[in-house]
Amino acid sequence: MKETTQLRQSEKRIRISMLATSVLFVIAAVLCFVCSAGRLVVDVPDDVLPEQLVTENEIIRSELIPGNGEQLLITAKAQGDCYLEYGNTIIALHVYPGGIIYNKVNFTFSGCEALILTVQIFVLVTAILAGALFVIRSRLELYSYSTLFAGGAAIFLLCISILLLFVVVHTYSSPDEYAMIWVYDLLTSAGTMFLGASSPFLLLFALVLTISNLVLIRHEGFSIVRLPGLFMSFLIVLGIGGYLFLTNSFPSGSEQEMRVHFAIENDYALLFAYLEAMLLSACLCGLIAARRRPAADRTHVLILGCKIGDDGKPLPLLQSRIDAAIRFAQWQEEQTGEAPVFVPSGGQGTDETISEAGCMRNYLLEQGIPESRILVEDKSVNTFENMRFSLAKIQETDESPKIAFATTNYHVLRSGIIALNAGIRAQGIGARTKWYFWPNAFIREFIGLLVSKWKQHVLLLTFFVALVTAMNLIFPL
Repeated sequence: MKETTQLRQSEKRIRISMLATSVLFVIAAVLCFVCSAGRLVVDVPDDVLPEQLVTENEIIRSELIPGNGEQLLITAKAQGDCYLEYGNTIIALHVYPGGIIYNKVNFTFSGCEALILTVQIFVLVTAILAGALFVIRSRLELYSYSTLFAGGAAIFLLCISILLLFVVVHTYSSPDEYAMIWVYDLLTSAGTMFLGASSPFLLLFALVLTISNLVLIRHEGFSIVRLPGLFMSFLIVLGIGGYLFLTNSFPSGSEQEMRVHFAIENDYALLFAYLEAMLLSACLCGLIAARRRPAADRTHVLILGCKIGDDGKPLPLLQSRIDAAIRFAQWQEEQTGEAPVFVPSGGQGTDETISEAGCMRNYLLEQGIPESRILVEDKSVNTFENMRFSLAKIQETDESPKIAFATTNYHVLRSGIIALNAGIRAQGIGARTKWYFWPNAFIREFIGLLVSKWKQHVLLLTFFVALVTAMNLIFPL
């Protein structure tokens, strides 16, 4: 209880820190403009004599920076447009209210260098805070969509921060008047950058997934439920192919047509990057959930049912769940002296000779578990009903139970989320399965996770697509 309280306090502090970081970023961005207002440094045009660089009109004044023969200082005097001609070079400027000078040629402006560094610090700090939030939530509430989103955000922001770091290093080690263009590109095409950086790893993932899926079909036989892995691999390859097609097609036409093309390209990549970040976060959460052992204070161990044999005996998949539950109960009894009650849960299918719960009960008895420690729930037909009906049974004799549930390792994460939706704060026990079974089954679980919260995903994606579209239609090309 003390540890939980400390974790919740840490989570609260991190959320406050994220809010404070956003506020400080806005303040720092404003200061970048204010402190640099009225001044802009540009590169000196080639083949121009120093005395030709000192110019003045009603809008601006330009002069060579003392001690630096390669840069020109532009000072604002009034608002408006201004064009400076130096031989074959034309610099088009606009002075905004407050003295912000905007270079229309390379899209730099007063304070842009400081702003680039500010953006980098903000993205990096936000990525670190999102990562810390994920770590805390994985310990506090692993079976939560908030944890999945925190993990996905941390992965995405960390990747973007690394890419932005190259811009910052180049800007300060070797000043480039077009550095701001790179920042614009990174902001408008963050999804494209993320997808481009991760494509090799995605293709490797698709290859491993395909191999495991083919091995699964070879050993277990062909079935529709054994195809999600191949389907996901196909989508990954197809998605990357679409990304390569869009990024290598060069649009022509009006500026507006080019902006629409880039908006479509970056929205496409963003949708793909969002699903990729969620998949990576789900894989990470799934591995943590499968390997984590519940606390040794459980009053009940709920065993989730699955298909049984024609002879009424548990098939290997179900047997591994029961054995995992027994091992945990034995371990807890050794640690505390308290033996939990087993709750086999699962109804009888039309093709089954006995209920899944009855099958598990018989196996438990064969393993020496006394009848008094078995509470059968044999009406449920899915995981949600497993949780809800079992809880109702348990609460007939125990109003405040501490429940663990045993299921196959790939199913622990989604089962925990379903348990939470059913009103159970349970902890999962992951039973091992064959290596080639896990990837395909987990992809099926991931699809289930997406479908169960499809409205939230659609809402988030709509917001991100609208934001990226707006930036592509407004920011410089």
